[in-house]
Amino acid sequence: DPVNGNDAWNGQQATFISGSTGPKRSIAGALSVVIANDNIFLADGVYNETVRIGMTLNFQFGTAQIRSLQMNATGISLNLIGTRLQISDTLQLDNGRIDASSPMVTFTLLDGCKVVGGSKSSYVDGRLFRQNTDTSAALLFYPIGNKSDYRPFTLQLDQSSSAVTAYSVRLFGVTPPAASLPAGIRNISDIHYWELRKSGPAVASNLRAVLSYDTDQTDDEVFERSRLRVAFLKPGYGWRNCGGVGTANRVGSITAGITADSVGFFCLANSTGGFNTLGSRKPIARFGIRGRCAGNPVQMLDSSFSHTGTITRYRWDFGDPSSTADSSQLQNPGWIYSG
Repeated sequence: DPVNGNDAWNGQQATFISGSTGPKRSIAGALSVVIANDNIFLADGVYNETVRIGMTLNFQFGTAQIRSLQMNATGISLNLIGTRLQISDTLQLDNGRIDASSPMVTFTLLDGCKVVGGSKSSYVDGRLFRQNTDTSAALLFYPIGNKSDYRPFTLQLDQSSSAVTAYSVRLFGVTPPAASLPAGIRNISDIHYWELRKSGPAVASNLRAVLSYDTDQTDDEVFERSRLRVAFLKPGYGWRNCGGVGTANRVGSITAGITADSVGFFCLANSTGGFNTLGSRKPIARFGIRGRCAGNPVQMLDSSFSHTGTITRYRWDFGDPSSTADSSQLQNPGWIYSG
């Protein structure tokens, strides 16, 4: 209660690092007296209030639960420092980032908690836990990112019982774990992947992931959506081709066509013959030919390209066993084969 106070603080006074002194009666009471970059210490307990964050602040806590949390100012950050923070009713991300990147923090949305919003300007940076009790086709949305890279993740799953079980997802902005690639996959993303974990008694199955991509930021470089795929890695095994087709070139999402049978790693993949570089700086070699008659020139028609730079040199090897000079440094050379 922001007026009378009925929480673990008992209406005591507190002095914040800004020098301001104010009531400890509620989080709202603290917010009314702090300034940007202050620390707010949450005593263990349940805060049955809606907390609206309009400036950069630090929440320090042991184990605390808030009914609703809203981020609603551009360019701000709520830094979580502690052990366990839970949201029971609504997480609303209008503007501003929640920093849950500390490995000590367990930031959890309780079963039934709603998520509103999520965008490049407002997301959870770090691992986000979501509780679930649905046994069939539960749909969990994770508005997560890594530093300035926003990559939301959606998970659909079946659960063996209605026992409360938590599923956590974190985006990593590095190369995915090394493992063998499956048939039909040319390459996987060089720049990020999602890690899915589970804690709780229920058994999860039929896990179907929805991954997002954005060519304009931390380049996924999706230019051929029909060749985009979802790849899944169960620790200790090789990557698995989970299929799917991208919704659009450049910016969109892809839903796995095949479900995974356990928790693990998910990333974007490019099918064999596809030209999605997915963060790689390597150019794509591609060419056609004109002319197939013996004794006449075969004209090479180059259409190679680079998403990240300009191709400056070419070297062709025509593979003609009758000649040791069957090479060229032209972009579109011709060659007369002996047979």
